[in-house]
Amino acid sequence: MENKKGNEKFIWRENDESSSTLLKYDLEASHWVRAFKSAERKHTSAPIGETFGTIGLVFGLILNLIILIILSLTQLIRYLRK
Repeated sequence: MENKKGNEKFIWRENDESSSTLLKYDLEASHWVRAFKSAERKHTSAPIGETFGTIGLVFGLILNLIILIILSLTQLIRYLRK
């Protein structure tokens, strides 16, 4: 297979040490690093303790909001009855 220079030696990537070639390699390497990190993040799960802790915090927040609303309504009703 001929390359741009017309010889039979096929070089699928440039081998020189020019800044443009090094920049291309750096960009490609950073692309692959991001791709692997993204794939790793998609397939990792949180530890069970953290999961139950988060669920407990959410339920606690909901319960506290319900209690706050109920207490506010009772105080409003007492105020309006006076």
